[in-house]
Amino acid sequence: MGIGFTGQKYSLAYYAREDRDPVKIWTQMNEFMLQFGEEYVFKIRDGIEIDVSSDGLTKMYQSEKEKREKKGDFQPSSTDGAWSENHLYLGLSTGVTAQFANSLVKLPEVFKFKLDLAHIYSTAKVFEFIELQAFFKMGAMLFNPYYGRLQKFGEASYSESAYDKKFNSIDLSKVPPVIEWFNYFSPSWVERFGGKQFVMSAPVFHAEKVEETGGVILILQEEPFDFMNNEHMNKRKQVEEYLNLPELHKQYQK
Repeated sequence: MGIGFTGQKYSLAYYAREDRDPVKIWTQMNEFMLQFGEEYVFKIRDGIEIDVSSDGLTKMYQSEKEKREKKGDFQPSSTDGAWSENHLYLGLSTGVTAQFANSLVKLPEVFKFKLDLAHIYSTAKVFEFIELQAFFKMGAMLFNPYYGRLQKFGEASYSESAYDKKFNSIDLSKVPPVIEWFNYFSPSWVERFGGKQFVMSAPVFHAEKVEETGGVILILQEEPFDFMNNEHMNKRKQVEEYLNLPELHKQYQK
């Protein structure tokens, strides 16, 4: 099955504080992706098809851990990615510590996907919009993050964007720089935004409680969000003001 890509790239990511089991995450997400076809299973690394059974992944991670320990890394870590045959990307970062100046900093656990709008809109599409919602919710249930989002590529490096102005000035473990197309907030984040009833009443296209985690999903609009579209930006601003995000940014300055 071929896909003609649109160039409209989107990234879906979840962030957590506690370590997650990468084998469990990879295995369960592949089980979910099988409903769309074998070609959407995440199984290609460095151009080579790998064994994505639970045993195969366990052996791979154990081998990589041993290699890192032999190299004398200060902490065994894992940052791994895999592609499907149709160019969907899965990324997992677990147990990663980075060195800044003279200190070691434990980075958030990250579960990430990359997709193209062709996966939704082409004749060879994978997801209807409702299936993209299910995909986003599945990731939230599987990874149980404190924050999740689905955004268009490019805004973080765009000089006039909200990201460029806020990304380095606020505590991203407490609040997001902006409201994205899709958003997931953990129970503690929901309380920070005003409580479940208030958040569920936000002026968005779709609001949904995730019973399995206690968090809330907010989907800004049905049309894919484009930060170069003034109507989309005005809709985002409306929701950000409702959730009092500008004041939260002041409260959670670095």
